Amino acid sequence: MVVVLYFFEKNLAIYFVLDSILLCKVLYFIFYADIMYTEDSVSKQMKKGTLEYLVLLILDKKQLYVSEIIALLSEHNLLVVEGTLYPLLSRLKRDGLLKHQRAESPSGPPRKYYTLSDKGHTALGIMREVRNNITDTVQAIEELK
Repeated sequence: MVVVLYFFEKNLAIYFVLDSILLCKVLYFIFYADIMYTEDSVSKQMKKGTLEYLVLLILDKKQLYVSEIIALLSEHNLLVVEGTLYPLLSRLKRDGLLKHQRAESPSGPPRKYYTLSDKGHTALGIMREVRNNITDTVQAIEELK
């Protein structure tokens, strides 16, 4: 048996009497909970939830290739790498939300220029409505007293 003291706040602690296996599970949970809500981890999760919407918004404006999409996102303080964007674009194309055209590049291999399909425009409209509803809800809850 092991006694564990865990401090939640300066004056609040909980004592555990545990066997060694259960102690390992509790320590893992405590460690994981402490690192789960860092700025970096929260930022990653929230970006994952909005990247698809942002890409569709961008491609609704004009036809672009991957490097241009990454540069545009970067200009607006959202750092995305090709290894994140290519799978997303492939999935959106497979789902019928995007279409692409190949064009010769002034340097290097031909480029794929992506744009929204009709289904992509419809999906973007739905996403806009959902985003507006979520924004309204967040604002209303933040204003609660």
